[in-house]
Amino acid sequence: MITDKDIQKLKTVFATKEDLNSFSTKDDLKNFATKDDLEKLEIRTGESFIDVKDKIDNLENQFKDLKNEVISMEDHIIKEIQSMKLDQQASLSHRREIADHETRITKIEQKLLLA
Repeated sequence: MITDKDIQKLKTVFATKEDLNSFSTKDDLKNFATKDDLEKLEIRTGESFIDVKDKIDNLENQFKDLKNEVISMEDHIIKEIQSMKLDQQASLSHRREIADHETRITKIEQKLLLA
């Protein structure tokens, strides 16, 4: 036979009606996503990720193209600078020769005038 003491022990082990009232009801769960909702979300999310990946791939290709253009321009600029250096060196050399010639001509003129 079950005594009052046994009933008190059972109350501590099993949930009472009051305990069960704190759980969600079917109406409460209607606001949550269903399996179909989650599947649709998964499909949309997957499609979005594919779009984002395609855009990232496109950007990577554009950056590669831009990098190649910059490298090409850099090569062109370096060649121009080297050409300008050579021209400057040649011009400096000519100036030195002209200055040397002017000095020599001045000396010759001075000797000729004294003679």
